[in-house]
Amino acid sequence: MNIRLENIVKRFGSLEAVSDVSLDIKDGELFTLLGPSGCGKTTILRLIGGFHRPDQGEIFFGEKKVNPIPPYERNIGMVFQNYALWPHMTIFNNVAYGLKLKKFSETGGQRQGPADPEPGQSEKDWSSAIRASFPEAAAAGGSCQGPGPEPGRSPS
Repeated sequence: MNIRLENIVKRFGSLEAVSDVSLDIKDGELFTLLGPSGCGKTTILRLIGGFHRPDQGEIFFGEKKVNPIPPYERNIGMVFQNYALWPHMTIFNNVAYGLKLKKFSETGGQRQGPADPEPGQSEKDWSSAIRASFPEAAAAGGSCQGPGPEPGRSPS
């Protein structure tokens, strides 16, 4: 599914955090927002996710305008880079949490029941399930950017 932003503006008081941004992200495209702290990267992701509403402009999933649609009805996922939500969980379990809520198994996105990763199960298997559980989009980002924990270790 394509994601399109047309002339998006988002203000917080007198601060214009996002200023007339237009993007066209194609289905299956790997897309990266890159820029210095405070330039609006996380705000754009939060706008796409529905956590903020644009002051101007429109957001589309395919041809459907999603501005008025709340986050829980957009069928997308967002994984934050800081671990404020579940600091006791590994990166793998933080990502898998949304799948468990949607009752997806680890194979092919079949809705079967809560699925826990088995020992030795690859994260590649779960990445397919993540894409299946959030077919419109999956986004990662956060204002706490920097190096994460070592692979296989949860943050302390």
